[in-house]
Amino acid sequence: MKSAILQGFTAAVVAIACTIMVLELQLPENGELASLLKEWPVFLSHFNSFIIIYILWVNHAKVLDKVDNVGIDVILLNGFWLVFLALFPFATNYVENFYQDVTPEALFLILTIILLFLNNRIINRVIRENPNTKFPERIPLLQRMPMYILLGLCLINLFFIPDLNLFLLLLVNIYMVILMLKYMHKEIRIN
Repeated sequence: MKSAILQGFTAAVVAIACTIMVLELQLPENGELASLLKEWPVFLSHFNSFIIIYILWVNHAKVLDKVDNVGIDVILLNGFWLVFLALFPFATNYVENFYQDVTPEALFLILTIILLFLNNRIINRVIRENPNTKFPERIPLLQRMPMYILLGLCLINLFFIPDLNLFLLLLVNIYMVILMLKYMHKEIRIN
């Protein structure tokens, strides 16, 4: 299959998922600042979701842009990735409504980890299928390690203070954005 077809379909699903998340945003009770501040879980969960989806999509597109064709393995992995990505608006909504409970936080975190894992598998498979193509380098493990440590802390923290995970995921996202900005001028990817 032509890589451009897969990229187009993927971009469409990503755009729809992000649109659904935005459409689920509700207005505060009134126009006062206190009413807006009460909605912090909504904004934080949407911000985290959007950043995660955006960074995964950028890394995905950077690699697929380097090849003309993809094999059936990449197509299938991409399909699984999109299935889990399509669940992200639900998980985001679930967290924003029940951010102090373990189950929504666990679902959101597990979905995030599955998306990171599948995105990594897709990229590695594309690279393996195209050994003569120059791909963006991977950010060194030591620089990615804080992201993995924070995700591990999120998993452990699920059973203690679940609503803290929104802030821990925010730290993960801030760190990923810093890495992207640091390496923006280079051909490099996060995962």
